[in-house]
Amino acid sequence: MKFAQLAVGQRFLYKEAEYTKISPLMAEAAEAGSRQLVSRSATVTPLGDLPKQPEIPSEIPVDQLDQVMQNLAGEINDILAASGMSATETGRMARELQQAFIRARQALGLNP
Repeated sequence: MKFAQLAVGQRFLYKEAEYTKISPLMAEAAEAGSRQLVSRSATVTPLGDLPKQPEIPSEIPVDQLDQVMQNLAGEINDILAASGMSATETGRMARELQQAFIRARQALGLNP
């Protein structure tokens, strides 16, 4: 099996050591707890069962969803501000993201 096919949280063997996949490209060693970059195409041996996926609620309160969207917008703005891009690039990216947020909020019924 290839590393890319593993679910995040799944344990596996790689180069005779046990790891847990912690992101699409990172794994954490079971013994030392050190992190290692693993190629998506690396051959690995899965261990144990797949991790349980969190249960998705059937309903999310509108106020909570609205707050999460606002927090996400703030975090994206912070990332843009710290990106080192020029003011022109940052402004263009911010405008594109703002339009994407408006579309997402409209799709969720959070914008009139």
